[in-house]
Amino acid sequence: WIDEQNLTLMSVMEKASYDPPFTPPFMRRNEILVRIDE
Repeated sequence: WIDEQNLTLMSVMEKASYDPPFTPPFMRRNEILVRIDE
């Protein structure tokens, strides 16, 4: 998707988890954080 949109990554990808470890997987909220340059 990044290549299709002609974007350039400016940093490494980082995982952001917002829930405690005992939260069931189907209820967890996770994101991938990355800086991009157009």
